[in-house]
Amino acid sequence: MTWFPDFWKIEPPYWDDKPVLIVGTGPSLKDFDHARLQGMGYVLAVKQAWRNLPFADAVCGIDIPWMGWESENLTALAKIKPVYLAVPDQKIKGERVPDATYLIRSRAGTTLSNDPAVIESGGNSGFGALNIAWLKRAKKIVLFGYDYSGIHHTPEHYAARNRPANANDRYLVRWAKNYDAVTRQAQVADVTILNACPGSNVTAFPKVTHDEAFELIRQWNEK
Repeated sequence: MTWFPDFWKIEPPYWDDKPVLIVGTGPSLKDFDHARLQGMGYVLAVKQAWRNLPFADAVCGIDIPWMGWESENLTALAKIKPVYLAVPDQKIKGERVPDATYLIRSRAGTTLSNDPAVIESGGNSGFGALNIAWLKRAKKIVLFGYDYSGIHHTPEHYAARNRPANANDRYLVRWAKNYDAVTRQAQVADVTILNACPGSNVTAFPKVTHDEAFELIRQWNEK
């Protein structure tokens, strides 16, 4: 089955009044208590992270095969919260997710798109998620599970689809470097981005531990 998406754009309400916590699936989140994130800010779940985050404000991804094998769950999620799916501006082969917000997926560069209808992918869903937070006008962003090394902390979700959890290992370091161009972009816009994974291969943003991240988020919320 092939179909052409009805593209939309990122719209209000914007996320500029509270911190935005973007949650991936890196191994640093193994045994992490995801419930700690609830009530701390806007929570954006990247792909399979939604399974640990029933309270997430939104879910996103750019991976078309993932959209297909999770289409039933994404369809249910899209009825109760925004599900942002970025795909190429062309006919798509696979399942369509009703009620999802489809955005145009670009691979034009490695800076975040300022067009509310276009998501720069940087080659991976984590980068796309950051672009969504950017377009939601977030001023303070914390990345969780952005290791870009090792396997996902939820390998069972990939094994169930006969897809190795380390299938993208050869791309991880390159994808991590794609964030470097965002550093200056964020500085100019006065946007703070922190990486709550000290061992991450993403070096573009200051790194903090989970506990340090939560303390900073607490301070931001008190101001």
